[in-house]
Amino acid sequence: MIRAALFTLVCAAALSAASNGPFSETDVKNARAIIDAIYRVQYQKAIGLCRSLAAAAPDDPLPDVFLARTLWQQEISAKQALALSRFGAKDFFVEQQSIRYKLEPDREIEKEFDAITDKAIEKAKKRVLANPNDHRSWFLMGLAYQNLATFKASFQGGWRQAFLAGENTRRAHQRVLARYPDFADAMLSLGVYDHVAGSVNWFYKAWGLILGIHGDKKRGIQRIETAARESAFLGPDARTMLVLIYSREQRYRDALDTLNALHQQYPENCLIPIDQATLLIELNRPAEAIARYRALLTSLNTRNGARGCPGPNLVLRHLGMAQRWSGDLPASLETLTQAVAAPGAPQETLLAR
Repeated sequence: MIRAALFTLVCAAALSAASNGPFSETDVKNARAIIDAIYRVQYQKAIGLCRSLAAAAPDDPLPDVFLARTLWQQEISAKQALALSRFGAKDFFVEQQSIRYKLEPDREIEKEFDAITDKAIEKAKKRVLANPNDHRSWFLMGLAYQNLATFKASFQGGWRQAFLAGENTRRAHQRVLARYPDFADAMLSLGVYDHVAGSVNWFYKAWGLILGIHGDKKRGIQRIETAARESAFLGPDARTMLVLIYSREQRYRDALDTLNALHQQYPENCLIPIDQATLLIELNRPAEAIARYRALLTSLNTRNGARGCPGPNLVLRHLGMAQRWSGDLPASLETLTQAVAAPGAPQETLLAR
């Protein structure tokens, strides 16, 4: 708890001293408000903020970038597409059709996401063509491509598409960082790109070398850690990526400390306790994991199936498996039986069965 509290204080202090790079104070305020609503699972509030900004500035790519971001975050949360158990799996960075990770997003959400992303990229390109030194638009264009890369990779395991989109992000954000070397928000995408390029299979690594791209997982983590401490508005994203990467690297204590700090900042988030419990299991602390799952079940009863929150069957399934891990087989059987009968996604019912 002491380490988590210190991490929170460091992050808060860093935010106050963060460089805004090419963004105005108003830009940063608006971006933080949208990110804050997303992490509090208040997706309709975030969407409303984006639409209000778009109405006030129709030619500005910023509202479209963050609207697309909100849509994919909502869909990824609903499908648990970036759960720790999934991101840490050996096949996550594999593209063979027979075994690769793939989830189907809502078709209407996907269609809207694609249209908004295309519009954001078009607006940003128009601005940088008129003014190549418009680093604000370069950064926003990079974020739009980053949205695309995340959506394709997390849902479809489409690393070829994600790699190409990520390369566009890398080029745009590298340009911004060259002009604003203290703008830590640009380090986030570059760090993620480093880590992914250092993690994908040999084919993409060889392809990257031909193109002059050198992935480096260690450098990637260092860049993301800098973004977590010093970013103007993407700090929560950086800390989320650190949780995922620390878990994949089996640095479970670091992952849990980072996640606990994120939960202190966003206690309403109904997804964080699932990953907290997953890490507690990895740390051989099943009793604490069970307590997290029970507290989340109580919380879900007041949310009435809010979009982005897990279904009761998912939480009950995890709870039953934690009880099994702890050796309480009768309780595990009872809980898993409840999971089969509980509302939620059909695939979770199947897993529980």
